[in-house]
Amino acid sequence: MYDLSFETETVPLRTLALPELLECHIKDRNNEPFKNPLDKRDENHLKRSVALYMQRFGNVDTSHVDAETLKEFQIFLVQQIGRGGMPFSRSYCNSLLGYFKSIFFWALKLKPAVITEGRAFAISKVGDLLPSPKIRENKPRKKAPLQHFETLFTALEEDRPEVATMFRLQLMHGMRSGETVDIRQSMIDFHYDAYGNWLYAPHAHKTAGRGKDRMFVFCKQSQALLKPYLDVSSDKDSPIFVNQKGNPFSVWLYDTIIRKTVEAHGLPKVVPYQSRHTTATQVKQDFGIEHARALLGHSSENMTRHYIHEDEELIQALAAARNRAIPDKLHHSRPTDYPNLRIFAGEEVQS
Repeated sequence: MYDLSFETETVPLRTLALPELLECHIKDRNNEPFKNPLDKRDENHLKRSVALYMQRFGNVDTSHVDAETLKEFQIFLVQQIGRGGMPFSRSYCNSLLGYFKSIFFWALKLKPAVITEGRAFAISKVGDLLPSPKIRENKPRKKAPLQHFETLFTALEEDRPEVATMFRLQLMHGMRSGETVDIRQSMIDFHYDAYGNWLYAPHAHKTAGRGKDRMFVFCKQSQALLKPYLDVSSDKDSPIFVNQKGNPFSVWLYDTIIRKTVEAHGLPKVVPYQSRHTTATQVKQDFGIEHARALLGHSSENMTRHYIHEDEELIQALAAARNRAIPDKLHHSRPTDYPNLRIFAGEEVQS
């Protein structure tokens, strides 16, 4: 038998308080010459993961973190209460743990070291939480029927027309909320092609930190929605959509206005992110999955398939076809009266 044990502390180490390590990580990550700065959401998740770890273990330093403490940290996360008085979901717990671990993987390159390769290896072996009836699961996102969006648009156009315009653009182009509220004139190429289309390329988006580009081609319909908000005399680097106080929209404010409009008018529940699912499903049906992938900005079709909800519609269409094929009097007849039908009321029929 080979001895696979190894020394986890083979070199002299310095220790850093976790807030100091986090600050160094964020500063270094935002100043790397060949990478985009951290997305604000990623930065907030990093900060929250460290804050929660310190809430559990106190103001400890880097020498405290190992595989065992991370397992305790996972148990602690599952017990936390988030928005709406609900416990953290399993996916959110796994996400926070991943952010926390990423700081220590980055710390491997520090000189002098604050963590050894052995300790980093042990930390990497702490896996994600597996599904369990004791851990809350997020409900899968579903696409919303187009009529729900149209009803919402009608309500928004009366109360908040600028939000109605943003939501229409988001639905038409499969945008994320952040890409919608942050549209700026400086990000739009108004002379993109010979057909008169505009090209919108947001600088900051979810995958910008991974070197991915996002682009949206605004056709005449999209341009008609945007033109009332374009001001040639304004600052080209400022968002074109502003709230009632004249300030740029945040994603939180945008989502909150839509949620409150739905509640105030008693409409079917719709959230902005569902529009990506609805748009992806429609584009897949009309043009194919490769077009849906490009529109959503995914690197692979496997990710896009999570946004496409065709099975339910196919099953409904099959049920409708069967209903049309069955005579009305079938509901008052016996299976043997229709020997050519293979299925009757969910039972196999002998022909």
